Amino acid sequence: MAQRYHRDHHHESVDKRCGDSSADYQTNKRHRSSDEGQHRAAETLSAHRQLYERHFPLYKQPVEVGCFSLDSRRSFSNDQRQLFIKKEKLKYHMVLIIECVCSALGVDFVTWRGHLTKVLTTPYETQEGWMLAASKFRGSIYISEVETEAARVNRETRSQRQEEMMYWGYKFEQYICADDVDGTPNPGGVVNTNEAFCTVVQTRLADHKLLFSGEVDCRVKDPDAPPAPGCYVELKTSAEICTPKQRSNFHR
Repeated sequence: MAQRYHRDHHHESVDKRCGDSSADYQTNKRHRSSDEGQHRAAETLSAHRQLYERHFPLYKQPVEVGCFSLDSRRSFSNDQRQLFIKKEKLKYHMVLIIECVCSALGVDFVTWRGHLTKVLTTPYETQEGWMLAASKFRGSIYISEVETEAARVNRETRSQRQEEMMYWGYKFEQYICADDVDGTPNPGGVVNTNEAFCTVVQTRLADHKLLFSGEVDCRVKDPDAPPAPGCYVELKTSAEICTPKQRSNFHR
């Protein structure tokens, strides 16, 4: 059975904005096999901060349980061929791929780290909505993202300048990352966002076992660095901070 949830900053306005997408999803569900159960409307998650002002639950240090690579055609390889080194200078991307699971995983949730981030930062993100689909299979709940109507419109109406800006971060990585420890960065290469190195980690949040993958940009080249994921580094770019508001947004 699958269930959808979306953030609710403005209650009725959010429901209306997500309405068309929700209708399409529920229409598709009605054509699935009857054993999936009767469809239900998407539920909302309140964004009022005071509801979440409490002690943070126990969160265990994630442990890497596997990794994989994606090439320029998004073909899957169960190895580290897309793992690059940061000199200033190492790089690898993380993308979650869930293959057909033929046995129980023994975890409660399987998802992307980015999906968890969307949920946890909901009280502090006032610009973008989200919608998630949750499906339970053999004891584990798989969480994936559903494109909202607002996100679709934004994607289809991007200007050429906005498209270029989306690649700035990837290009920055080329300037400081190399293919191996003794290599040097090659900033002249063409940016290919399909290529990726992916890690999969397992952890626990309170009483819930989590299995997820998250984007990682690079790792330190020091041979004495701690094992993965402790050796991973995430790269960030930002416009020059000139005002208190910009500084506040940066640290938010």
